[in-house]
Amino acid sequence: MAWLPALPFERGTTHDSGTLGGVPVTNLGAKILLGDGTVLQICKNTDSAALSGCKLVDYESPLSAGVCEASGAGSKRLCGVVDPALANAGNTVPANALFYVVKKGVTYILAGASVTVNTELASHATDGTCSDAGDISGQVAKVFGVALAATASGASVMALVSFKG
Repeated sequence: MAWLPALPFERGTTHDSGTLGGVPVTNLGAKILLGDGTVLQICKNTDSAALSGCKLVDYESPLSAGVCEASGAGSKRLCGVVDPALANAGNTVPANALFYVVKKGVTYILAGASVTVNTELASHATDGTCSDAGDISGQVAKVFGVALAATASGASVMALVSFKG
């Protein structure tokens, strides 16, 4: 997987076709390391519905042609968090559009249950939200980060995350 030296499109926006900074879209799936240590990955929304910022997404299929395909939920192999800058800008990710996923670093994630500071976070359900890993009953928790603040259900929580892949 390639690493790009700069963002090919602005955070808080999506891209749908053509080339990005001279790189053909079919060669993307690339990662970008930002100055604050955050790692972003370019993914394609393979869901038929729009994706919202601050929500968890899954890998829809293995990487093919360098494009990381992702869909909403949080029940399969976790990919990362849809770029919170989209939510801040009031945007969503339309079907088939390219967008950024936060792979590592500090980010905001929508909580499906209340979250306590300094607790491990896991996928709450199949709705793309997170909760304290200890609150997940009847399933193996997919721990991906630590809450840096506390929040109530339905609000975004600041977290330090690290997703594989």
